[in-house]
Amino acid sequence: MPTQSCLPGLSAPPVLVPPVTHHGGKLRYASHIWDVIVQHHALSGNTRFVDVCCGSGAVTFEAIRRGIPPGRCLMIDAGPYGLVWEAIAHGQFDMDRLGALCDQVPSDMRQVHDWLVALSKQPVDVGHPPFSYGSAPYVYLLLQSGAWGGKQVGIRDGCWLTPGFGDYWVPQAISLAHGISIALHVSPDSLKQRMEHLVAGWSGIRAWWGDAASFDYQVDTDTIIYIDPPYEGTTRYADSFDWRTLAGLPCDVFVSERKPLGLVASLLPRAGRSGVIAPKAGVPASSTRQEWVTLFR
Repeated sequence: MPTQSCLPGLSAPPVLVPPVTHHGGKLRYASHIWDVIVQHHALSGNTRFVDVCCGSGAVTFEAIRRGIPPGRCLMIDAGPYGLVWEAIAHGQFDMDRLGALCDQVPSDMRQVHDWLVALSKQPVDVGHPPFSYGSAPYVYLLLQSGAWGGKQVGIRDGCWLTPGFGDYWVPQAISLAHGISIALHVSPDSLKQRMEHLVAGWSGIRAWWGDAASFDYQVDTDTIIYIDPPYEGTTRYADSFDWRTLAGLPCDVFVSERKPLGLVASLLPRAGRSGVIAPKAGVPASSTRQEWVTLFR
């Protein structure tokens, strides 16, 4: 089947980027993932895309870049990022609330770590989705931007589940490391700018914050489902999901893993260290450096 980079007759829209990336995200792999998808599924004006366990949404960003309208994309995630996307989808993401929180970030980077720790100890206020949203989407974006090693921030029993936070650090003359360590991966100003572009540019996007296994999927032969589940034998996410529950749907289902899961599988090109999940004890580190996409149809 002939491949195509994006929908015929359409130029790719301006590139948007996830507001905050995280450990295990697919930002550097998204274009390679879509190269595999279009090898097996010809895009049309009726193509719908479902991004399961979407996280930062990097693969959805690439879908839109290739010409699939936001209104034909559905993002599903049980973690806090799903709450962010759902708030945007329902027109409930308040840029003023995000701006007010960003303005509270200390200007002295040496104080940011303690500020994030205090912020993470506040109860999680999700509000009443999908009708109204509390502070959780905005707090999450700031917490994730400072999460240690970019690991995912989660929610458990009404509390924030964090891996800890980075700190501002300047190397000394005897230090082995020479770079300055900063407390935030994304500055408050950059975060606000990225979110402004998303809120303005993602009109019609659909999103669902919840367990992907319990969602009522309405699919046809021109539906593409992509799943980025927690990888076998690696550091677990705060929310787990078994991709096998969707592999039998009557549409093309693509699943990422560090190994092939079936006969129709593609090994992605190396894309650097970003997005590699730390292996559990006893699992060879080299095995986590491979990224495979397997097709089920």
